[in-house]
This record gives sequence, C-alpha cells and structure tokens, in this order.
Amino acid sequence: MNIKSVVSIWSFDKVALLFLVVAGAGLVYRQPSTQFPIETGDSPGFRVIQPDSYVDYGSDLYIERVVFKPFTTIVHAPTIVEGPDDALHTFWYGGSREGGKDVAIYGATLDQGDVSWSDPRQVVTREQTQKDLNRYIKKLGNPVVTIDELKRFWLFYVSVSVGGWAGSSINVKWSDDGINWTPAKRLITSPFLNLSTLVKGNPIIYSDGHLVVPAYHEFIGKFAELIDVDMDGNVYNKRRLSWGREALQPSIMVRNPEQAQVYMRYAGAKPSRVMLTETADKGYSWTTPIKTQLPNPDAAIAVLGVRGGALEDALIMAFNNSPESRNRLSLGLSKDNGKSWVVLHDFEYDQNTAERFSYPYMIQTTNGHYHLVYAWNRSLIKHVVFNNRWLEQRALATLGNN
Repeated sequence: MNIKSVVSIWSFDKVALLFLVVAGAGLVYRQPSTQFPIETGDSPGFRVIQPDSYVDYGSDLYIERVVFKPFTTIVHAPTIVEGPDDALHTFWYGGSREGGKDVAIYGATLDQGDVSWSDPRQVVTREQTQKDLNRYIKKLGNPVVTIDELKRFWLFYVSVSVGGWAGSSINVKWSDDGINWTPAKRLITSPFLNLSTLVKGNPIIYSDGHLVVPAYHEFIGKFAELIDVDMDGNVYNKRRLSWGREALQPSIMVRNPEQAQVYMRYAGAKPSRVMLTETADKGYSWTTPIKTQLPNPDAAIAVLGVRGGALEDALIMAFNNSPESRNRLSLGLSKDNGKSWVVLHDFEYDQNTAERFSYPYMIQTTNGHYHLVYAWNRSLIKHVVFNNRWLEQRALATLGNN
C-alpha cells in the first residue's frame, strides 16, 4: 500500500469518525421521541399476562441451585423463559473473557419435575453469526429470550463488527423447541448505520401479538428505548425513554393495557439511584425519568408485578443494593406503585470481598412461581425459585401487618 493510499484511508476514517460523533451527539441529547410515529389511538395496548394457576405447597417455597458447573472462564448476562411444555430454558454468554472471540451463547433446560439443569449446549457462535449475516463479526454479547403468542422462541442477542459495545447491533433467531434454531437475522433498529443498540430486559407483548423489546445505546451517550417488532422480526416503531448519559438497560413492568413503568440502570452523577419512567397512554409517551429511592451501582435490575396472593399488584425488584458495589443482590418490594420500597431478602451479600452478583433476570411462570437467574461473580449462573407464599412471609416479617 503506498503513502497516498494510507493518507486517503486515514482521512476517510477521520471524516467518518467526525460524522459519527456529530450525528451521535444529536441522537443522545435530543428530547425523547417516536422515530416511526403512530397515533395514540392506533396503539394496540399492552397485554397483561396472568399465571394459569397457583400451586399450593402448603408452605413457602424457596430453592437455590447452580445451573451448571464451570466450563468457561467467564459467564454473564443470563436470561430465562418458560417454554410451551412448561420446561425452563436459560441462555447466557460465556468464553475466556468478555468480548473475546471465543465467546458464544450457551443454553440449558430444566424440564418440569427435574431438580437439575441439563448440560450446557452451544446455541450461537461468532462464526455461525458471521455466516448467517454475511458480515464480519468481532464478538457476541447479551442474549434475551422470550416466547410469542404462537409459542415460538425468540432469542435476541448482541453482536459487534467494529469497535466496542458502542458498535453493537441486535440479531434474532427463532425456534419451536428452544433447541433447534433458525439462521440469525439482523434487526434494523437505527438509521444511523444501524449501530449502538443492545438488549437487556424482559420483552413484553402487545395485545395484537407484536413484541416490545427493551433496548439501550452506549455510543457517546447512554440512553434507553423500546423497540416494536412485528412477527417477522421487522422493527416498525421505536420509543425513546431517556436521553443524555444517565439511564440504560430498561426493565418494563406492565400494570394494565394502558399503563406501564420502566425501571433503568443509572450511569450518571451521584447520588446513584435506579431510574423510573412511566406511561399512561399505551406507551405512546413517557414521563421524564426520575430517580427512585433505590441505590444503583451502575448495574442491571429486574422488576416484575406480583400476580396472585395477598400481595397482588405489588412490585418486586432484584437489584444491587448499594450505590457503589455489586457485592449485594437484594429483593425489594413496593406496595405503592414504586413510590417507596423495602428490602425483603438478600440473595447474596458479601461484605468482605469484591464478589460481583449481577445482571438479574426474573420471570413468573404459568404456575405462579418466580424464577430469578443471575451471574455469580461471572463464574456461575445461579437460579432461584420462590412462590407467593414465601413473598408474603418475607413481607410479614419485614412490614408486619402494614
């Protein structure tokens, strides 16, 4: 390559970088908006999913287990879903290090009635994604799994072709059984080179069957949004939830067909608190994000509405209960729609070490049980299951009869 060619490439890169910075700044600091506008009357509304039944064990239920024995150096970002056959399916990424070329998406299954998870299986590799998309893939990141109304598995996951996580894109694969998967499809989430979009948090379903995928950006700024996806994996609408450099990794909690709340990880100036935004018009518009009373050490959270039992309509949240460290993973309860919170339980708390218990992901299954998965010091994936009776006992012990 001659000197002229080198200079030309260098100049092009500088111009491209300048364009990215200027355009990205506009994306970060503009007010929240809907990229593909729809009228509020046309919005289908959120689907409220109730468990089919509540299994009465006669007492509270609380079980902790490890999903698998270590077989990669690090594991992170677990996600979990209940399949059509009532089996549980969990997925995570693992490899020699975060961002390593050997990182792959793995999965395991817990069949109904079993007490141990299946052996891990490799579900997505960098090489296979590269082949599916016909583009260079540098590394893989966060997975998120869900089930649609047709009982199909959707596995969303992050890939990067150039740079760090700020250069991420979202891909999706489908499966009928959670074992055999279609080739990957790349979601078109942004007109801005389709870059800097990542996933973390439970997708939800509109009343018309379409999916709402919580997403976030890390290019220049850090902000959250919701992506509306049709049944073919095409993005047809986006709703901005925050702007600037503060809130990301949204976790959405549907209250009824018109109202929902989104709680977000906080990456801004102190005091470090979980962020909250709300909608009362089916997600068409969202309030300006505010800080809650809950601490947040720039870490992911997971929130659910309680369905069934004496705490019906209360909120529970798995979160790192510290403004600075991920060494404490707790369960919070709110009985007043998120205005105030109490801590019911510590899943993990190690005051003397730098252990990290992070990236919680929580669901409620059709039998009414709650399932939490999280990364234990990035070396194990832990699975916790509990029921409403256990929640009620913890609330009684903490709050009395209030």
